[in-house]
Amino acid sequence: MRARISRVMRLARAGLALYRDGAFYYDLLFSWDVQPEVDWLLERMGRRVRTVLEPACGSGRIFPGFAKRGVEVVGVDISADMLRRARKRMRDMGLPAFETVRADMADFELRRSFDGAVCPINSFGYLATREAALSHLACVARHLKPGARYLVQLDLRNLMPYRRYARTAANRWESGNAGVRARIAWDALSFDPGSRIETQVSTIEVLSGPEKGRRLRTTHPMRLWSREEWANLLADSPFRETAAYDGGRDGRPRMDFPLPAEALLAWHELRLRRP
Repeated sequence: MRARISRVMRLARAGLALYRDGAFYYDLLFSWDVQPEVDWLLERMGRRVRTVLEPACGSGRIFPGFAKRGVEVVGVDISADMLRRARKRMRDMGLPAFETVRADMADFELRRSFDGAVCPINSFGYLATREAALSHLACVARHLKPGARYLVQLDLRNLMPYRRYARTAANRWESGNAGVRARIAWDALSFDPGSRIETQVSTIEVLSGPEKGRRLRTTHPMRLWSREEWANLLADSPFRETAAYDGGRDGRPRMDFPLPAEALLAWHELRLRRP
């Protein structure tokens, strides 16, 4: 068990390379239009929301959408490089600076509370153990006001038998801006049924610009969750799931609750349990 945990931690440190050495290209490839998604998130969190917590905020790709709607976001991330990019994004767009905090998403203290919280695109999977996931949920709960909702976008997978993702356009795409263009492929390499860790690999190829020809290959240990394991996790947490939605390719997910056994990029709407 100790050897398995040590391997997971080594992989986790390796996974930070994308958000450190490849922060510019991550930003380029993941900065699609999120305006419809932000509208939907605010609709689900409630129209009186004025402050939002985003654990694992990365380069702040959803920050501007919230700022333009008069909502303050506080972002928490372990990568100083990504937080710098988040602050630069806001400056470059002439938007108010949001507070960003460098901290582990499983354990942070901001000494304030929020009207809602969001965690998009499977970032919850970086919590490599059940213990880390429970610590994270308890931490977010401490930072939410009564009645607040936490929206988590997370795959639910059939783990027994385990199947890798199929190679589709969903995990291969390219993007460009200001003379720089890059392509990314995101694949699964292996799965450890004991730890439930799927070792994923992202490969970025720079197609044009000053670093044309550069390749950045990064491994990512992602903790997978089955529907049953997710339900058991929430049962031991301060939250209950009150609704769930599909991946929402048009930016406005449809309700689908309870979720099927296999639900990719599903949104989970969590609310605090009553004392």
